[in-house]
Amino acid sequence: MYKLALITTLTILTTLTACSKPDQNKNTQTHAASQNVAANPVVTLSTNNKADIQSDLDTVQQYSRTQEATQAAYQNKVQDAMKKQDKALIKTVVAEGKSIAQESQKGFNALTLKSKEVSDLRQTLITTSNAAFEYSDLMLAAMDDAKNLDQVKLQQLQDKLMGLQQQIATQNAHIQQILGVAASTPQAASQNN
Repeated sequence: MYKLALITTLTILTTLTACSKPDQNKNTQTHAASQNVAANPVVTLSTNNKADIQSDLDTVQQYSRTQEATQAAYQNKVQDAMKKQDKALIKTVVAEGKSIAQESQKGFNALTLKSKEVSDLRQTLITTSNAAFEYSDLMLAAMDDAKNLDQVKLQQLQDKLMGLQQQIATQNAHIQQILGVAASTPQAASQNN
């Protein structure tokens, strides 16, 4: 069970790092923002605006492409760690995955989005990523001693992750409906247009 759960956790971290869309964090200062203005103005996001949604998806996809090499290297490390079944190596790889995901989230937070729909999706993906971090911490603690596994918290996190995945699917379907695209992912939608 632990091996499957850990593989699932590593996969979630990798996937969310590669394709997460961060929150429109008004308190985060970006390099560009600090050069252009001293104070961050409050940004009003559009709703149901096809052009803004498509622009946001294109922006996110461009950023995701810059992360592909890092993600590929990380996936190789995950596979290697799982093959070796080395607990210390697995812990190191999970820690590295968290670091990569956090850096990726910072980059996504620096993106300027125009649409509420993509901004909301980005926030849900970050929330999912953070829940996956909690899950990985729980599973790592149980690697050393199965008695350390808090079954109640494990179930709560699994339920939370399932709910968040459903929320992502619902948000994505809404975006696709606005765009009039029958694709299953925002990335696919931006490739189709």
